[in-house]
Amino acid sequence: KRAVARDYMEEVHKSGRRAYTLAVASNFISSSGAAISPQYLNYMSMGSLVANGVHSVEQISKTQYSLPINFGLQAQVRLNSLLSVGVGVSYTLLKSKYEALINKKYYRLKQHLHYVGGPINLYFRLIDKSNFYLYANLGGSFEKGISASYKLSSYDTAVYELDGDMGGIQYSGNIGFGMEYKFIPQMGIYLEPNLVYYFNSEMPASIRTDQPL
Repeated sequence: KRAVARDYMEEVHKSGRRAYTLAVASNFISSSGAAISPQYLNYMSMGSLVANGVHSVEQISKTQYSLPINFGLQAQVRLNSLLSVGVGVSYTLLKSKYEALINKKYYRLKQHLHYVGGPINLYFRLIDKSNFYLYANLGGSFEKGISASYKLSSYDTAVYELDGDMGGIQYSGNIGFGMEYKFIPQMGIYLEPNLVYYFNSEMPASIRTDQPL
C-alpha cells in the first residue's frame, strides 16, 4: 500500500497535479420575501420570548430575509484520477425581519441565527485540463446552531434585545457542479452552483424552514 501511494504521489508530482487542494468559499443565495411559517410564530410566542412577558405575537407584514452570510474553509484530497473528497468547516449567519403586534403593541422584529457546520462532499472530475477543471459534486452538511438573537423596536423608541441558545443540528444535502480556472498552478478561482435541501431538524424558523429547497 505504501509503494502504491508513493508511486501515485510521484506520478502526481511529475504531472504537476496536486493530491490536495485548500479552498476558501463564501456562499450566497438571493434574498426574498415570504409569509412566515406558523412554526416561527409558535417559536416566538411560546418559546424564547415567553419568559420576557410575551404572550401573543401577531405578524402584520411579510418576512424579509437578508442575504445569508457564509464563509467556509475546505481541504480536498484526491482519491484517484476521477474522485476527490472534501471536508471543511463553515460559519453561517441568517438574518430576517418582520413587523408584528406583540401583546397588542407594534414592534419591528429582527432575528439573527448563527451556525457553525461541517460540510462533506465527493467530487467527480468531468474535465481536468492544465488550467481548467469541470466537476460534479454530491454531499451534505451538518450545522450546529450556536446562538439566536432578537431585536424588538417599537414606535415609542423602546428597544429590547434578547439572546437565546439553539438546540439540535441542521442537516442538509446538496448536489451540483463546479468549474475552476487556475491563474497559476498554485492558485485559482472557482464557481460552484448547488441545489441544496435543508431537512426538518427542529431548528428556529428561518428562510431554510420556510423555503427548504
